[in-house]
Amino acid sequence: MVLLVVTSGCARVGFDAAGDGGSVNDVSVDDGLKVDGLKVDGLKVDGLKVDGLKVDGLKVDGLKDGPADGPEADLKLADGPEADLKSGDSGVVPGTWIAISKGTFLMGAPNDNCPVNSYEHQVTLTHSFEMQSTEVTGGQFLAVMGYDPSFDKTCGGDCPVEWVTWHEAVAYCNTLSGTRGLPACYSCNNSGSDVRCQEATGYTGQELYSCPGYRLPTDAEWEYAYRAGTTTPYYNGVNDPTKCNECLTIDANADVIGWYCANSGAVKHQVQQKQANSWGLYDMAGNVYEWCHDGWSNLLDTAAKTNPIALGNANRVIRGGNFRDPPSIMRAAARGLAGATLPSHVLGFRCTRSLD
Repeated sequence: MVLLVVTSGCARVGFDAAGDGGSVNDVSVDDGLKVDGLKVDGLKVDGLKVDGLKVDGLKVDGLKDGPADGPEADLKLADGPEADLKSGDSGVVPGTWIAISKGTFLMGAPNDNCPVNSYEHQVTLTHSFEMQSTEVTGGQFLAVMGYDPSFDKTCGGDCPVEWVTWHEAVAYCNTLSGTRGLPACYSCNNSGSDVRCQEATGYTGQELYSCPGYRLPTDAEWEYAYRAGTTTPYYNGVNDPTKCNECLTIDANADVIGWYCANSGAVKHQVQQKQANSWGLYDMAGNVYEWCHDGWSNLLDTAAKTNPIALGNANRVIRGGNFRDPPSIMRAAARGLAGATLPSHVLGFRCTRSLD
């Protein structure tokens, strides 16, 4: 297979522990509340409204979660490993899902201490969306699709799935849509590694943002979610400009947030082992690359854009870097490409879904 990396850019419902006998304010529940074996110690909830909630055997002790800084990540659904959370849906999808409010941000990076192929420019996203908090795992892919295509199965079911083509990734997202009775964002033929997909009628180009089903994030949505309101090369701070391509010594900030060439031992790792960003998203840097929806555009210019999306072609955008990459590829603005039909042992994905 051929995989080309192009460096660029040098780059929650708000729960609060309140102690025993905590308070609950402005909570309204409509439509079929079912709770079995619920235990909550020290929970404080302000302004929570849930329609059609079903919770079986939930135990929460001193749970604390807060809203994100910057554009607010306004919902976090905790799973456990299998959350049975319903909001009037016809089915349940695996994973924890983080809702992210629409907003405007600076995409790309200034031409400073590392090569760039994405100039800094303003992007406005007019649709809020939710994104899985981790990369899709091998166990989740197996449960949904009936097989695990991963090249490295020794890591276990809690490691990110890989060796998936772009088409297999969107077929997975489509299956999630079907589970919840939502319209499919893609039209697919065949199955397994032979599946071939394209945007469904009515959801081509910018119309994809209006699809209510699950899909891959756009290039812009992915970077917006990675940054979580930050403007630094990593979501936890600046990079070490002397170690852009260094694999023998550690870049301190890169080490905190992801698995890469200097700390991974050249293998993938279980998800959710490194520090999440302030919106609760894990492994946005390192571990495995992630497919995006967009076709590849070689250079993003400085013009301001609203709901940008590049039409599909043979190559699709990949993001985040992987366990064999140097820290420069873990930066928010780093972009790469891969052939849509070509799987890799360092390439996985996560799904997203428009909320309005």
